[in-house]
Amino acid sequence: MDFKHLYPKAESLLLKYDNFSVKIIPIFEDEIKDPTSRQTLSEMMNNGQNLSENGRVCGIFHLIHSLLIPTAKLITGSGSQKAISRFSIRDSQASFLLVGSSVAACDEEILRRQKEKKKNIQPLVIVTGPILDPKDIVVFFDGIKFKQNSIILAIDLCFKIFNLFNLEYPTGSSLVWAFIRNFFL
Repeated sequence: MDFKHLYPKAESLLLKYDNFSVKIIPIFEDEIKDPTSRQTLSEMMNNGQNLSENGRVCGIFHLIHSLLIPTAKLITGSGSQKAISRFSIRDSQASFLLVGSSVAACDEEILRRQKEKKKNIQPLVIVTGPILDPKDIVVFFDGIKFKQNSIILAIDLCFKIFNLFNLEYPTGSSLVWAFIRNFFL
């Protein structure tokens, strides 16, 4: 199957991203309230000229979760032992983008998540290094890692995998994936 065949009118993330990135920064400055995200935004703005394109894109997609705050609830247990909790901004960011110090550390986190959920991990973008200075960029799907040269290509590939195989977006970051679908498709 080919994504372009299924969605002939869809534009690549690459084509719309530049215009989007220029418009989203002022919105971040006005609307982000979360202290950790404000700190990331501040670092991004202060290092503007020194950031690589991957660092800038990674920062922008990391910060989107602070605007599209997750509303989904996680229900654990049953009966009188049932507990309801909400996904946090951090949960949303972690289900969208796995950040680790090394590929091996990310592999360990994937194994932990698989054991915890007792099922395969959905498509996931993996970045090693700090958010604003990514070193390795990989898309993980069905036990296979696809190395990418740019974060925007990785997000684009991950998005296409979700839609090509008709997979559910991760609950924690479903608002962000839905935004990408609505904005870029």
